Amino acid sequence: MAANGRLVIAAPIRKELGLDSEPVVFLAEVVSGRLVLTPADVVPRTEREWLTSPEVTALLDQADEHLAAGEVAPLTRADVARLRRERAGKSSQRA
Repeated sequence: MAANGRLVIAAPIRKELGLDSEPVVFLAEVVSGRLVLTPADVVPRTEREWLTSPEVTALLDQADEHLAAGEVAPLTRADVARLRRERAGKSSQRA
């Protein structure tokens, strides 16, 4: 870590986590004496009104209900990146 607090994550780790494509904001917390970084979804100010609309709020509530019932599982950015790579591999095999 640099003196200014900037933390560098090695390229192989960024790639494994699917963090190479765009800038990422992290939530940082200390858990059992360890620094834990979690990629955060950041919503631009221009989109916050849409995000809090009744329609989107209802969809998010439904998603929370499905999660609580164990009907679905949350995906991390790394999960999405892995799924995209797997689908791209299958598409190229078909061609």
